[in-house]
Amino acid sequence: MKTRFLFCLTLLFSFSFLFQNCGSENSTTENSEMKIENSNGEISSNLVNQEITPPFNSVDVPFQNFNVTNSSAQTLNLDNGTSIEIPANAFVDANGNAINSEVEISYREFHTAADILASGIPMKASFNGINGDMQTAGMFEINASVNNQEVFVAEGKNIGVNMASNVDGDNYDFWELNQESGAWENLGGSSAQPNVKKQEAQKTIANLSKIKTPTPPAQFDKAKPVLNFDLNLDNYPELKSMKNIFWQFTGNGENPKNNPWVFKEKWTSADIKKGARGNEYIMVLKSDKKNFSTTVCPSQKGKEFDEALSDYETALREYKSTSTTKEERMNFMKRQADFVRSFQIQDMGIYNCDALISNPDAMAFQAKFDFGPDVPVAHNKVNVYLITNDARSVIAYPYTRRNNFLFDPGMDNQLIAILPNNKYATFSQQDFDANLEEMKNSRGKVFTFKMNVETEPIESVEDLTKAMAAL
Repeated sequence: MKTRFLFCLTLLFSFSFLFQNCGSENSTTENSEMKIENSNGEISSNLVNQEITPPFNSVDVPFQNFNVTNSSAQTLNLDNGTSIEIPANAFVDANGNAINSEVEISYREFHTAADILASGIPMKASFNGINGDMQTAGMFEINASVNNQEVFVAEGKNIGVNMASNVDGDNYDFWELNQESGAWENLGGSSAQPNVKKQEAQKTIANLSKIKTPTPPAQFDKAKPVLNFDLNLDNYPELKSMKNIFWQFTGNGENPKNNPWVFKEKWTSADIKKGARGNEYIMVLKSDKKNFSTTVCPSQKGKEFDEALSDYETALREYKSTSTTKEERMNFMKRQADFVRSFQIQDMGIYNCDALISNPDAMAFQAKFDFGPDVPVAHNKVNVYLITNDARSVIAYPYTRRNNFLFDPGMDNQLIAILPNNKYATFSQQDFDANLEEMKNSRGKVFTFKMNVETEPIESVEDLTKAMAAL
């Protein structure tokens, strides 16, 4: 992947002045800038007036809700490895009064392009006077309320959020979205730590995998030949503990009844080794002149068999419990993210772990979009989103930004446009590849994307995820 941090911005800004606005109508609020100083004394020229505008009707990333008692410290654990650490007396009302009732915590995370796009959260930011698009390593929103009334983090208290992340590396910063100004504010660096919960689950599964399936005892069968030789059981201590064993022919291999000489021969060694089935062994008899081998199983009768059967049933119950535990741990491990990124926050809101990106190899041209004859021309002004950078960057191209369309042909690129009634249109990676030469020839000019309008609407984030996966 050719993602680079913001360096060649002069080149990108020069492209932005090559073209005139392609229309007077504006489908979203345009960005403006303001200068702020962060806690490190660094100047950030932040994009402002960005709005949270979910593009779909009734399709968004759902919240998980938890009720906590304000008077005691608690830790909330999510299936993916995220944990939220809430100290005692963490919340106050708008007047600074302590909360004496249960507090509802609403929490959700955004890890995929589908999550980000569905949320409508803006993904452009600036730092030290440099504007760029965000490449996420995970984003979350957290809110707290009592009886649907917002409550706040008490002065001197911090909420610890250990966010699950599948992205390694320490080249990501931690950002907070100022929802009044629409600007992302840089809060400092972020590093990924291995998810200890996932590592512990892996160790547990490895240990559980060593537990063998218990073998049922065999009951003595009068119809089967008995070969009670003094066998060497050094390699099978579990057999040594069995009382009054009768070694009986299993029916596989040489039948001792057809070889009566076996019972008369003076054997110098008698060994066994594990057979193909659970309670089957291969008996190997050797003398100075002859060899004989066949399959046998250790059988018991009377009280010894009853005791062995009871031990087996106990062992089988324990094994089934172990198997269930193993399956549960495997499913748990699959849900767990590889890494965790930890933060201390003083405010409820939207936070992002992101790197600002710039693509010096990006191609720039004026973009137009053709949705075909069945889509009204007025719909050409809908928002179009470029999904790129390992599908972790969602770059919005509203109507007013299309005069400066940028994409890096060396990266993964897909387009999705959101039409009315949750319909959508796409331009796949294959479409980018097929039109690459024409795009190269359109540098500084106009290129028209012939979009593929899909027939089925998006009804959930899962639908959107599948639609993007098909690109």
